[in-house]
Amino acid sequence: MHETDERGGTDVAAKRSKVPRFYFNFRSPYCWIAYRDLMDRYPDVAQAVEWHPWWEPDADGERRMAEQRHHFPYTAMSREKHLYILQDVRRLTTDRGLAVNWPVDQNPVWEVPHLPYFLALDAGLGPAYIERLYRARWQEGRDICDRTTIAAIAGELGL
Repeated sequence: MHETDERGGTDVAAKRSKVPRFYFNFRSPYCWIAYRDLMDRYPDVAQAVEWHPWWEPDADGERRMAEQRHHFPYTAMSREKHLYILQDVRRLTTDRGLAVNWPVDQNPVWEVPHLPYFLALDAGLGPAYIERLYRARWQEGRDICDRTTIAAIAGELGL
């Protein structure tokens, strides 16, 4: 049931949760840095927000979206932008005292690390899963799109 406003339109605010959302992505070093800032500086906020993963779809996901006349708005970055990001992330992590171990992605499929989050969440291990995957990717340099990596991490967590 939807509430309506005085003009008879749907009240969008009534459909949305009042809890702030934190969108995270295991691919992005900026998301990892924001995650670290949130956990290290504002743990009370980290406990209060709703955690929502987002990721770029694989080829099959893109095809299914196109069938529905949707697309994911992503453009591959230029070499110059990639070099800038490497330099910028080095600056940001140095400022925070974080050591980054750059992963090498080979044929990444971002559903592999992101979808198991929902299983971890259902098991009451959502925060532990997020922490462990960020550490595996950005501090250990592991390929988190490798199913054996995800299986090992899930095993560590008891999933």
